[in-house]
Amino acid sequence: METIELRRRVSSAHRKQGTEIIYELVYDNGHYGIECYTPNHMDRSYCYYHSISDDLQSVQKLFRLLYQKGVRPLHLADVIEDYYAC
Repeated sequence: METIELRRRVSSAHRKQGTEIIYELVYDNGHYGIECYTPNHMDRSYCYYHSISDDLQSVQKLFRLLYQKGVRPLHLADVIEDYYAC
């Protein structure tokens, strides 16, 4: 299994410091997935969406978009499903 990791701090209106969100692009069994979680955070959110596609370029594009927009783990699955529904 191979993993590429990106970290991002996302601010919210009710917190002085932002929440760190870690995104990982995971390659396993011929398919790419995305793992997203918030370490050291009181809600400790986690989501792993596996087997999105076997096409690295399409999953990398989605991975960058999720990172740029600061999508939280709670919403990851819905955003991925909506992204591929279009």
